[in-house]
Amino acid sequence: MTKVYALGLDFGTNSARALIVDPTNGREIATAVAHYPSGQDGILLDPNDPNLARQDPMDWLKAMIQCTREAL
Repeated sequence: MTKVYALGLDFGTNSARALIVDPTNGREIATAVAHYPSGQDGILLDPNDPNLARQDPMDWLKAMIQCTREAL
């Protein structure tokens, strides 16, 4: 019989998190956190506009891959 696990991903302001659980009993198998590599804590500020802050969408992909691999 094949064992099945569930992967949960959470994307926050500064990092992405991965959680692997056994869906048959809800037991946590592994977790990992990956911080976004760009800017300051994942936030890109514009020196010409102090009210503007952005994130690099590639950071989300990079962090998702990193934390998923670490959790696995």
